[in-house]
Amino acid sequence: MGNRGYDGPDPNGLATGRGRVDYEYRIGRYEVTAGQWGEFFDAALNRADPIPFVRAPLEVGPGSMGAVGGITWRTAAIYTNWLHNNKSLDRAAFMSGAYDVSTFGFTPEGVFTDQAAHSPGARYWVPTLDEWMKAAHYDPNKENADGSTGGWWQYSITRDTAPVYQRPPSMGGVGEANAGFILTGEAQFSIPLGAYTTITSPWGLFDTAGGQGN
Repeated sequence: MGNRGYDGPDPNGLATGRGRVDYEYRIGRYEVTAGQWGEFFDAALNRADPIPFVRAPLEVGPGSMGAVGGITWRTAAIYTNWLHNNKSLDRAAFMSGAYDVSTFGFTPEGVFTDQAAHSPGARYWVPTLDEWMKAAHYDPNKENADGSTGGWWQYSITRDTAPVYQRPPSMGGVGEANAGFILTGEAQFSIPLGAYTTITSPWGLFDTAGGQGN
């Protein structure tokens, strides 16, 4: 707890000081899979009273461990409500828990009114920017040049050099991340989550450097 905020290169001034988290929290090691999203979409939309703000993803990889792309923040927030309420099919289970869906909207000026921070006592929620940055880039065991311990890696693969964006070894490639390339027949969408088995963040998270080859 209380790690120092990011202080590395930041040419656009968007990340300096972010990533400090002063409390303990847990975060999933894998992205939500196609199978898990499928269960949620079936529960939220295959009903007489479809849940509002739930939008289908833009891309879905095959199989239960496929990656999913294009999930909106509101859809993700409602998904965490559902998890918080033990996947109940009751409408109320989708509408509150981590976030109050009744706050979702806009002001006349077009500003979001959505509840941004999760409710106290939430069991699941969308990670904040600080929580995600810490889980993906901060290493409490990194040895620094000044002899101190604990610091930031430039890339979320426990390294300061970019990953190799290509197919994983299990699919005949030498890649380290599924991002930034397109395969014949858009086969990059067929690479399952967790396929880059030796590449993780300092905390053991997989696929933080890309999940769908785009």
